[in-house]
Amino acid sequence: MIAPLERVRDAVRRSARLDELDGLEDTVATLEVAVAENRELEVPLAALVDGLERDVAEVLSRRTRPGMGA
Repeated sequence: MIAPLERVRDAVRRSARLDELDGLEDTVATLEVAVAENRELEVPLAALVDGLERDVAEVLSRRTRPGMGA
């Protein structure tokens, strides 16, 4: 009884082209990990960017003051 079920399963896989999707599960798992890592980095990176923006604004402000060299 198992052999006919395996033949049907194989026929369905071939007709649905599921063999082409063998690596899909691994790819999705890898993407899930990458998305989780990106979410973990989002807040620290946003804080870093905010700090850099403040530093750049301060440097530019100092450069535009009278008597300051460029």
